[in-house]
Amino acid sequence: MSSHARLEPLPISSDNAGALAISRDGKRLVYTRESRNANIWAVDVPTGQTGTHATAAPRPFIVSSRSAANPSFSPDGQKVAFQTGRSGWSEVWLADRDGSHARQLTDVKGTEAGFPNWSPDGTRILFHSTKQSAARLFVVDVATARAHPLPYDAISDFMPSWSRDGRCIYFASRRTGNWQIWKAPAEGGRATQVTKNGGGRPLESAGGKFLFYMKLNNGLWRMPLSGGEEQQVLVEPMGGLVAPYALGRNKVYFVRKDRQSIAVLNLANGKITAIAHTPRPVGLGLSVSPDERLLLYSQLDHVSSELMLVENFSERN
Repeated sequence: MSSHARLEPLPISSDNAGALAISRDGKRLVYTRESRNANIWAVDVPTGQTGTHATAAPRPFIVSSRSAANPSFSPDGQKVAFQTGRSGWSEVWLADRDGSHARQLTDVKGTEAGFPNWSPDGTRILFHSTKQSAARLFVVDVATARAHPLPYDAISDFMPSWSRDGRCIYFASRRTGNWQIWKAPAEGGRATQVTKNGGGRPLESAGGKFLFYMKLNNGLWRMPLSGGEEQQVLVEPMGGLVAPYALGRNKVYFVRKDRQSIAVLNLANGKITAIAHTPRPVGLGLSVSPDERLLLYSQLDHVSSELMLVENFSERN
């Protein structure tokens, strides 16, 4: 391709298009359009029991014709933030602990308002918003619903989370070319790189001693915040930088590679216990209530694809 070549968008009215093919005469274009619908499901965490027979039955929690993902419990456990496209745009919404009274919180009108994460005091929510292939970090005041972008000079910042003291935020970014975890002051300032060997979905441990994060096809890792080498925590969780997991006081809740089994790792003794087998594959998001009695997750309840044809393709370009 010439360095002076001009790129133009294809005449496709879908964000989920793939498998493109053009006829030999260049007049027709065919592609697949995928449709997915995910809902938020809930499962009780078994208490005082061990073994695979202690698994619980998942149940619908927030259901809609528009996908919902990345549930996040508030610090007091009374509210749930999640992302959904119910308004026609992907925004952050709130619901009560039982899934009722769902209402829209943000109005940034981006392609995705994703990965909501509560501040430790429960007054603000971090999230990323994507527009035209660029991603920025935002914070929204829960009481006033006022959202503003954080003053970081980057267009590839995703998956933000707060430090336990609320003074800093972590996020994944490709600002140096590869996906790494970065840290910056919550009110704005210079961001510093934390990881060297890749990472995504950063979460600080309850005691503030470790930073946990996913690696691409390489499981869950953690790094001592006081300094030291990173350590692999889990090999078997669902793969990918955005793979869902949640931290308890001394536990890690995660989805196994089959994407239909939720389990918990006890960090004190290394024991893994099954929690639930989900009816369908888990999507984006896993959150545990502060009392660690209830798990929320996103489940892919419907996936379909269809072939789409664009006639007179060459005349449109």
